[in-house]
Amino acid sequence: MKKIIVLTAVILAFATALAQQPMQGTTTTIGGITRVCLKNWAEATICFGNEVAVRNQVVAGEPLADKAYDDYFTVRGDTLFIGERDDIRQTFYITVQLDSAKAAELIFCDHSEGTVHPNGKSAIKILACDDSKVNIGRESDKTTSVNNLKVWSFNNAVVKLKPKEVSGDTVCLYSRNESSIYARTVSGNNIQHTPNVSLGTSYSDPVETITGNKHWTVDFSWAFNNWSGSPFNPLKRLPAGYGISTTPTSYQLSVGYQLNILRDAWYLNVALGYESDVFNFDFDEITTDVNDFDDGITPLSGQSDLSVRYYIKSLSLVSRYVTLPITMKYKHKWFTASLAVIPGINYTSSNTGFKCTMSEKYDPYLSLRRDVAADLNLFKCDLRLSVGMWNLVKLFVQTSTVPLFKDSPDVYPLKFGITIGRF
Repeated sequence: MKKIIVLTAVILAFATALAQQPMQGTTTTIGGITRVCLKNWAEATICFGNEVAVRNQVVAGEPLADKAYDDYFTVRGDTLFIGERDDIRQTFYITVQLDSAKAAELIFCDHSEGTVHPNGKSAIKILACDDSKVNIGRESDKTTSVNNLKVWSFNNAVVKLKPKEVSGDTVCLYSRNESSIYARTVSGNNIQHTPNVSLGTSYSDPVETITGNKHWTVDFSWAFNNWSGSPFNPLKRLPAGYGISTTPTSYQLSVGYQLNILRDAWYLNVALGYESDVFNFDFDEITTDVNDFDDGITPLSGQSDLSVRYYIKSLSLVSRYVTLPITMKYKHKWFTASLAVIPGINYTSSNTGFKCTMSEKYDPYLSLRRDVAADLNLFKCDLRLSVGMWNLVKLFVQTSTVPLFKDSPDVYPLKFGITIGRF
């Protein structure tokens, strides 16, 4: 009787201990797999000729037993798809037997992460894209052998060959579209790589140090210029005499630093910029009094009467600013959208202000200039909305929330154009 009681107590204690352990999901073995595709933030460690341990991001609650396996992964033919649903974040484990004699293809996309351990025999093709991160081998390994290794990276993916040396018959490394591949030493009979593949990289450095230059941004903007009587209504008319032509005479240049603030999708950029705007008035040879343009004009052709009337051929206003663009950007695959606040301070020089070309029957090439430091607002603050493709080209509209002139009527510059650069 005592033996039964003791045995029962042991069984109960063992069962209690098991019940108190955190549930880590279910392990399932699947065979016949030669291709693995990860997506939707899935994570995996892949060991050739051995097994694949797959782990999704951890979120408390919802035990795995309550979910169908198809929600997490599915097998179609010889391909295992992991991360079928993007709204499930549950820890689980899968073991996959890979055939070492067959070439394997591994695809990492949609922010997925993985570690690949080659066995030196299997031919391996790795495709990393869409902000995925892939490690090949271990940093502690002196040499990792590969038979045939081909790696492609696109769209901000990062691939690292971790061992001190990766040696194989054929090693091909191709990086495109803001992606990166890092390796210490690569040796073999057939070595190919794109110029932007980084060789001789030490992984003892922080990731921020290795990829820090990717955070710097440079862009140039060219736009058509006009203005309106309202910052958000380009059709609001201005009084007579304030009409200008829409001309491609706005130029902006900025250099900034970009910081990822959420899941490689949201970025904050702070930059230092320069802006030059030329506004061309819409005139059809109208007359004006010289005194109305500049009281300091020297009389021409020996005439002392400053009220001599001339014909205006052209009139333009040149304004320039030092700016501090602050931009919030969203990026998904090839699409980007951003909203920027652009405060700026006006400065004057010999090349700013009103510029006027006039005609008179004895001197048709008279050019006059008037400084407008006292007329323009010292500060401005613009809003810019941009949309773009491939992180290289953007279209934008920009409006000012501060009037250009100190005195009425209120004039608000408007711009629409294109931005090119690395941002």
